[in-house]
Amino acid sequence: MTDGVNRQVLLVEKPTGKLGPEHFKMSKAAIPEPKDGEVLLRVRYISLDAANRAWMHGATYRAASEANTVMGRRRHRRGRVVESPWPCAG
Repeated sequence: MTDGVNRQVLLVEKPTGKLGPEHFKMSKAAIPEPKDGEVLLRVRYISLDAANRAWMHGATYRAASEANTVMGRRRHRRGRVVESPWPCAG
């Protein structure tokens, strides 16, 4: 990674009414080391959509998101492989 920072979108509190920017905050953390069978991606785009609101309240197959945790995401993201155990990736 060029900047050495893992930027994260955290859920500050679960909304009870209209969802707004006050429900989220940006945070920085160390970049995790990939474990066996994992790759490290530099994400350029991520989609937060209607499913995320249901996840905040545990109204789906996932457990409810808790305050001050990284927001979950679905399959919509774009990035590039930065580190991988496979030689063809990257």
